[in-house]
Amino acid sequence: TSQAARAVGPQFSSCLAPLLADQEPPHATRNGVQVPARFQLCGGSVRPSLLPHLKMGGGVDEDEMVSLLRDFPALARLDDGRLKCSLTGHVMVAKAGVVHPYVKGKKFSVALAKEKDLDALRQFEPHIVRSKFVPGKLFCRITGRYVQAKEGAVVQHSTGKRFERGVQMLTDGQGGKLMNERPAEEVEAERKLLEGEQKAAAAANSKKAAAATAASTAAKQKTKQRTRVKATQVEATSDAKVEEDEERGEAAREKEATLEDSRAVAASERLRANGGFSKDMECWVPPAHVIDSDEDDE
Repeated sequence: TSQAARAVGPQFSSCLAPLLADQEPPHATRNGVQVPARFQLCGGSVRPSLLPHLKMGGGVDEDEMVSLLRDFPALARLDDGRLKCSLTGHVMVAKAGVVHPYVKGKKFSVALAKEKDLDALRQFEPHIVRSKFVPGKLFCRITGRYVQAKEGAVVQHSTGKRFERGVQMLTDGQGGKLMNERPAEEVEAERKLLEGEQKAAAAANSKKAAAATAASTAAKQKTKQRTRVKATQVEATSDAKVEEDEERGEAAREKEATLEDSRAVAASERLRANGGFSKDMECWVPPAHVIDSDEDDE
C-alpha cells in the first residue's frame, strides 16, 4: 500500500515526468533486483512486481504503445507521459483501456476522415493549401478565400473565373502572386482599420459635398436676388417708359387737336370769305362780300 501511494504521489510524478522521454538509463541492484536508476530518485525501495507497470508510467505495455503510436500517427506523447491527439486536441492517459475506445470513437473517426479528405486534396497545391488558422478548412492563395475541405467545393472554387484569371496571371507572369494566409485577428484588425479609413473618407467627402451644396445654394439665391432686382429695375423702366409714352401721346393729341382747331378756323374763314357749301348749315353760303353788301342785286 505504501509503495502504491508512493507511485501516485507528487514526488514520484515530479521525478518520473522528465525521465519518460529519455532512453533506458543504467540499472542498479537493490535487494537482489535490478531497478532502473530513474526509480531511485524518490528514495526507498520499489517492489519488483510494480516495475512493469511503472516502466510505462500507466499500465500500458511498451510494445502495445509502440503499436498504437505506429498505427495512429495523430497520437503523440507529451512531456508528462500522456498522449495528445493532433486532430482533436484531446489529451488522455497512456492506458490501453483509454486509448482503444478513443480511437474507435465517433469524434476521432470523423476527425480522421476529414484528415484523409485533406490529404486527398493535396493535388490542388500550391494554389489551395490547408489552412493554418482555421481547422478543417482550405485556404486559396489565389483569391484569399477559405474553402470547405470537400472535393466538390474545391473543384467548384477552382473552376471559378476569379481563380482561373489569377492562375493565368501567374502563368503568364503578369504580376500575379500567391497570397499568404494571415491570422484572423490580423485580418480583422486590418479590416477595421480599412473600414475606419473608408468611413473617414466618406465623412470628408460628405462634408465637402455639403459645403459645395451650401455654396451652390448661396450662389443660386444670389442669382435669384440679382434677377429680382433686375426685373424690378426693368419693370420700373417699363413703367416710366409707359408713362412717358402716355405723356407723349397726350401731347401729340393736344397738338393734333390744336392743329385741327386751327384748320377748322381756317376752313371757316375761307368759307366765309369765298363762300361755298357749309357742312354745319348743310347749304351753300355766299361769300362775305356778298352777305355784307347793301346792293339789291347781290
